[in-house]
Parts: sequence; C-alpha cells; structure tokens
Amino acid sequence: ETRQAVNGLGERLGRKVIWYNAESDPDNAFARGYYDGEGNIHINEYAIDPAGVIFGHEMFHSLPDNVRIDLINFIKENTADTPSFRAYRAELENAYKKRYAAEGRTFKESDFWEEYTAETMETFFSDETFVNNLVQKDRNLAQRILDAIRNFINKLFKKSLLFKGIDI
Repeated sequence: ETRQAVNGLGERLGRKVIWYNAESDPDNAFARGYYDGEGNIHINEYAIDPAGVIFGHEMFHSLPDNVRIDLINFIKENTADTPSFRAYRAELENAYKKRYAAEGRTFKESDFWEEYTAETMETFFSDETFVNNLVQKDRNLAQRILDAIRNFINKLFKKSLLFKGIDI
C-alpha cells in the first residue's frame, strides 16, 4: 500500500520510483535511497525510514539547481545555531561522512547543507506549519518551489494544469 502511494506520488511529480535491495543494486545496498539525475528516485525496500520520507528527501535532490540553492540558503539563514543544533549537526555529519566514504566520496561543508536541507524537506509535502513559515519569510522562494512542482506535473501530463487552493 505504501509502495503504491509513493509510486503514485512519483508518477504525479514526473519521477519514476525504482525499488531496490542489496541483490538488485549492491553498490547502493547501504543507502536508504538516491536520485540518479535521470528522473528516477531509487528507494531501498529495506530502509528503516518510511518510503514517503525517503521520497521527499530525494525529491529535493531532483529539484532544479537554482531552487535547491535558494532553499539551502533559506534553511541556512533560518537555522538557529544552538547547542542542540550543533549536537544534531555533528551527529548528522558523522552519519553522512560514513555514507559518503562507503560511496568513495568525501563529505564537504556544502554537502552538509545540501543533506540537511534535504532532511528538512522530507516533511515539506506534509508539514503545513513549515510551508506557512516559508511563505511568510520568502514568498518568492515558495512560489518558485510551487512552480517547479507544477513544471514536473505539466511535463508528466504534457499540458498546463491550474491548481486551486495552493496558489501563493
């Protein structure tokens, strides 16, 4: 049921969801999911996190560069540098350093903000408070995110769609 819902969401947003495991994709056996840059979001069927959360994370990575960069800047500017954030950051950095090392990559400062923003965006589609705060603080960015989602849908259906009730 969850798989069907995530597949449907991916289809509506112009992304193909590919389910994998250690046997079908051994190079990514330890990743919970990834975006391949070709319109496909891969989700590890044995990941601990819910598939919808992983989809939201990878959907962020699939956004156009300018929208992703603006979202990262928005998150940077609106993240309070508190002791609890620093502790969370250290924990998240350690986890991602291990993931990147397993993939033969080096984790950099810019990677932290990319992944932290993706982690924040995991709940974007379901957290009304987050969306309202984003709209209040940066209406232009919120509009561009909505436009990017519309573009995905327009490409999927090959026609322009009007959305009622979600205009910014």
